[in-house]
This record gives sequence, C-alpha cells and structure tokens, in this order.
Amino acid sequence: MDCVRAVMLCAEEYTDYNHYCYFISYQKNNVNDFLLDDPETPPAYQLELEKTYDNDDLFYAVEYCVKSGFVETLFSKDTYRIPISRITPDGHRFLENIRSDTNWEKVKSVAKKAGSFSADVIIEIAKNVAVEAAKHFLTNT
Repeated sequence: MDCVRAVMLCAEEYTDYNHYCYFISYQKNNVNDFLLDDPETPPAYQLELEKTYDNDDLFYAVEYCVKSGFVETLFSKDTYRIPISRITPDGHRFLENIRSDTNWEKVKSVAKKAGSFSADVIIEIAKNVAVEAAKHFLTNT
C-alpha cells in the first residue's frame, strides 16, 4: 500500500485538467524492443519512484489504483503504458485521509494489527484516523 500511496501522490502532482501522467511496464515495453520498435523511456517521476519500488510493484500499484476506482485512465493502444487521466472523487478522498505521513503510519499500524491491507479496509481506517486527528486538533486548540 505504500506504493499505491506513492502512485496516488504522484498522479496528483502530475495530472490536472489538461495533462495526464503515465507509467511504463518494462516487461511489456521489452516486447516493443524485440519487435524492433523503440522502447519508450519512462517519465522522470516514474524513475524517481523506482528508486524505492521496482517496476513490477509500481505497475501493479497503478493497475490497483485503476481497479479500486481511485484514478481514471485514457484508452491506450499500448499494452505497456497506463495513462492516468484524472483522480476520481474517491481517489481525492483517499488522498486527503492518507496525505499526512503521521496519519499514514497510523493507518498502516492499524491495518497490520487488523491483518488486512485491502483497499476497503485501508479506506475505512484512513477515514477514522483522519477524523480522530481532527477531533484531537479541536480539543487541543
């Protein structure tokens, strides 16, 4: 889920109304190389994320974000590239609840204790952690 969070934060930074971001799968990109097509160079933000996550994990996280309804994609004839066109309202809510490193660490800790890291469980835990953080802030101001 750390990789999913990283993909979401990256998509938020590089995607807006007029721009999309995309991620390249090297394994699938190598097919183009084999077919004598020029393989596509990944964007700088993907290369930065790959300092922490390997390409397979990163591409899986992108697909996970798509299938979880956090992001929308553009149609692409390329099977090695996933273009993210926008973050959905659910994706924005998820991001707002996990943006803070402190909240994210709490979410992971609770999920670990609960023994579940599914998107549904993480979303619910993140909501509760964010609400508790807000309550704490309100009572201490």
